[in-house]
Amino acid sequence: MPRIKFNTEVISCRFADDFETTGRWKVTSRCIADGSDKAVKEEIFDAVIVAVGHHSDPYLPLKDFPGIEKFSGKVIHSHDYRDYKGFEGKRVVVIGLGNSGSDISIELSWHAKKVFASTRKGTWVFGRVGLNGVPLDNWIFTRYQAFLTSILPASYREQQFKDYLNSKFDHAKYGLQPNFGPFRQHPTLSDDLPSRILNGAITVKPNVTHFSGNRAYFDDGTSEELDAVIFSTGYDFSFPFLEDSLLQRKGNDCALYKYVWPMGLPHSTMAVVGHVQALVSINPLAEMQSRWVTSVFTGKLKLPSQSTMQKDIDKKKAWINNRFYKSHRHHMEVDHIEYIDELADVVGCKPNLLKLLFTDPKLAYKVFFEMCSSYQYRLHGPNACYPEARKRIMAQSESALYPLRSRVSTAKNPGSNLMLYALLVAIFALFCFML
Repeated sequence: MPRIKFNTEVISCRFADDFETTGRWKVTSRCIADGSDKAVKEEIFDAVIVAVGHHSDPYLPLKDFPGIEKFSGKVIHSHDYRDYKGFEGKRVVVIGLGNSGSDISIELSWHAKKVFASTRKGTWVFGRVGLNGVPLDNWIFTRYQAFLTSILPASYREQQFKDYLNSKFDHAKYGLQPNFGPFRQHPTLSDDLPSRILNGAITVKPNVTHFSGNRAYFDDGTSEELDAVIFSTGYDFSFPFLEDSLLQRKGNDCALYKYVWPMGLPHSTMAVVGHVQALVSINPLAEMQSRWVTSVFTGKLKLPSQSTMQKDIDKKKAWINNRFYKSHRHHMEVDHIEYIDELADVVGCKPNLLKLLFTDPKLAYKVFFEMCSSYQYRLHGPNACYPEARKRIMAQSESALYPLRSRVSTAKNPGSNLMLYALLVAIFALFCFML
């Protein structure tokens, strides 16, 4: 791969001398292969994509935990956790119960003497296994569900999901239920956490107020003697090779048009890819961002005016402030389908449901009611491949259940009127799209 250079550290990325007229960038880098520290090299590039992610710098709020500096046991961030080795037979507190904190607590609960999961606000736990045993993605990330969210009151939808999550296990009884709904924070994904709490392998505790020696004191007045503390408190992000003013960064917030384009540049030759967060994997979002970025870089698409872009940034910030509780992590949250559709509309590859209804109704049904995968954005527009995309969409539900085919059961479950109900909703939804 002659066009790709691995083992290369970027030291800085700055305007080239002719940036005002060409939009080019001067990138300073060095090779770090085999531990060597070779000569620094400067190169000129026509465009730059920043794709370092937002999980680069561990967020370690030690100042919020007085006495931790005198704790003689092991203190690490989840970023440095590799496996349970070294924690066998220990009493461990995991501070923070997001996805990393949950996974670490579960693994340690099989090996440590005792695991305490400390959470300040609580969390809603989504199981990866959804209704009827299908993957969560397959029934929650559909255009049908997105349509319901768009037409029903937010309070009603939130209560629906509260009821669903509490039907799996009562979050309040488990000491996990927050004082806000499941749409107001980035959720925790875990199927094993409830069972490990239920059998006592993990004990849920409130926030740690302070440490004294090797003892942690909690909000409820209790305390525990500990051997190790693991901070699962999330991440900050940084772009050490860029000046903060370039992305107008303030703390964990950046002024990026649709979380991609820096503001105030005379040329659209720098983009940020992957600096966004949704419940799903980052890959489908980053793919659509990349399609947009390359179309702009090659001159096929143009960005709107600075004032239009600023209005969009302000609108998205207002949406986040209204939707999520205030936190250092909630600055780049998006709803999966709505965000990709927004970018796909610009790129010109958003699926046309109305057209599909008349030309390929079976496919239209799959696109509306089944998981919204990246295949849908290859049906129309640039780089489309309708036959292959259609084939993948028609088979994706069965493909998701492929691991279950090791033993085929001859038993049959009775059907329901759900299909008729879903068809009526689909007709209504398509009618709304026509308006």
